[in-house]
Amino acid sequence: MKVTLLDGEDYTCQLDRKTKGQELINKVCDEVNIAEKDYFGLVYTDGDGARSWINPDKRINKQLKNLPWVFSFEVKFYPPDPVLLQEDITRYVRHARSVKFGCLCVLLLFIILAQP
Repeated sequence: MKVTLLDGEDYTCQLDRKTKGQELINKVCDEVNIAEKDYFGLVYTDGDGARSWINPDKRINKQLKNLPWVFSFEVKFYPPDPVLLQEDITRYVRHARSVKFGCLCVLLLFIILAQP
């Protein structure tokens, strides 16, 4: 199983075929030291090229059927106020994602809002 992280690095691990989505999300979040897991999820691409979120409550093999277990770790949603994020690493990952996709304005706005 392979997961592409937000920085483009690949994370690989072995999983039981009966593993549920949340177990994999937890494993990836633990790997990158993220405690606020609710903001992140895993995306896979189906045979038609459509991207879908892994359902955390269902077994992965039921969701992917005969597809390869290849995922991307992504930000699922942003809190309305970045100051509410409790973990610095979550803020960093959020910004890394923004910069990666050219959203420098979001990063600059956060820096301005985070100033005391």
